[in-house]
Amino acid sequence: MLRRAADELVSLIWCLSKYEDTKQYPDKIDIDCLGAVLKQEKVNRLEVFEPHLEIMTKLNEIANAFKHSFINSDHSLMGCDEPRIHALALNYNKLISDPVFYDVTLRTIVEKYNDFFIGCNSWLKGYSERNR
Repeated sequence: MLRRAADELVSLIWCLSKYEDTKQYPDKIDIDCLGAVLKQEKVNRLEVFEPHLEIMTKLNEIANAFKHSFINSDHSLMGCDEPRIHALALNYNKLISDPVFYDVTLRTIVEKYNDFFIGCNSWLKGYSERNR
């Protein structure tokens, strides 16, 4: 759900930034998810996203691992000291790919996501103030 909310923030901010630049809404939202932001060259990426690339990458990779890999159906792993997120990813769901194991504390995800959300919310507040 964090990934989905982040994708929506990315879409909204990108669309509004295009409107602010051109005074017209774009015909298409080109940057509509975390993956699209991460694929952009730095020079084309909106500044609001720059400090949050680490959490954007983690959310994107973990969500894709769950979405595209059947091997995440039955984890029996648990964090010893605190809740953790575990995911096993296969690149493009190809069994010949080297698996990547994600083991991230829930605390880390929440703290970094909060920073991302605060940054996005600040941008939206600034946009609102600039375009009253």
